[in-house]
Amino acid sequence: MADSAHSIAPGPLEPVLLAGSVNLLAGTSGVGKTAFLALLAKLLSHQAPVFGVAPTLPAPPYQAYIGANRSWIHSSSKWFALEGLQHLKHYSLVDDTTFKKRRMRTKADRLAILEECLAKVAPAAGFPAGSLVYVDSLALFLGGNLLDADATAVALLEVRELCQRLNHVALIGTMDASKPKADKKQGYARLQDHILGSTSLYTYSDTQMFLASPEELKTKHYTFLWAPHHSKSKTFSVSRDDAGRFLSEEVSADVAACWIVGVLANAGPDGLVFVDLFKHAVERDLSKSTMQRQLDREIDAGRVRKIGHGRYALALTQ
Repeated sequence: MADSAHSIAPGPLEPVLLAGSVNLLAGTSGVGKTAFLALLAKLLSHQAPVFGVAPTLPAPPYQAYIGANRSWIHSSSKWFALEGLQHLKHYSLVDDTTFKKRRMRTKADRLAILEECLAKVAPAAGFPAGSLVYVDSLALFLGGNLLDADATAVALLEVRELCQRLNHVALIGTMDASKPKADKKQGYARLQDHILGSTSLYTYSDTQMFLASPEELKTKHYTFLWAPHHSKSKTFSVSRDDAGRFLSEEVSADVAACWIVGVLANAGPDGLVFVDLFKHAVERDLSKSTMQRQLDREIDAGRVRKIGHGRYALALTQ
C-alpha cells in the first residue's frame, strides 16, 4: 500500500517538511523563533528556495499561524508584517476573549482545542493539499509534563493523526529550549539536547529545527539546524538586519555577490587572497561559508577567476 502521506500530495518542502508531518522549531526564549517562522513563511509564499531546498508544490502552499503563547497584536503580527505577510490567516488564542482559557488545564482537552484552533485558520472548504500551519507554541497542546516520555510520545502521535485527518496538513510547532551551560564540559554535544522535555519530542516528531543565538554558541552569527528523520542534517549561519528580520541564505548571497565584485574590482590584477577577503567580510556580517559559496558561484558565472592558491581576482581585470 502506498504511503498515505504521499497519496494526497507532496509536503510543502520535501524532504524537510512532509505532508501530514509534525515538526519542531526549538530555541531559547527570545532567540527569535517567531521572527524565523515569518522568514520561512515569506520564502514559501514566494516559492523561493529555503536554505537551498526548492519548494515541492507547483504553487505556494496555503499557510496559517496559530498564536498560543503571546498576543498576536503585540508580537507576532510585527514579524509577519515586516515580511509582507500581514494578511496571512491567523488565530490568536491569547487574544480570543470568548475562549475559556481554563480549559487548557485539562490535558484531555488539549488535542480538541488544537483542532478548534486549526478550524479557525482553515479555508471554508478545508485545508488544501500541501498546507502548512505554524503553531506557536506547540508545547501547550501536548499535555502537562513533557518529561514523561510515554505521554509525550502519545500526544505527538495524536497530533500527527489529527494533521493527517485534516488532508495531511503539515505543522511546525515552536518549543522552548534550555541554554547551554557555561561549563564547556557540561555543554551540549548536539543541538537536539537543547529541547526542554523528553527524547520523545524528537523521536516522534518528523523534522527538528534549532535556532541558537551568537551568544549561546559563541559564534558571529545565529546558528540554524534542521534534522529530518528522513534526510541528512544541515547547519546554516544566519543573520538579522537592523529591523530584527532574519536574512535568508539567498539574501546573504546577494549581499556577498555585490560586495565581492566591488572589492575585487578595486584590488587590481593581483586580486586578494581569501583570508584578506574574509577579514573585510566579517565587518559586513557575512559568514565564511556564505563567502566561499558565493565565490564559487561567481567563478562559475565567469565574473571572478582564481589566479593561485586561495587568491581571487575580477575576471575582467587584465
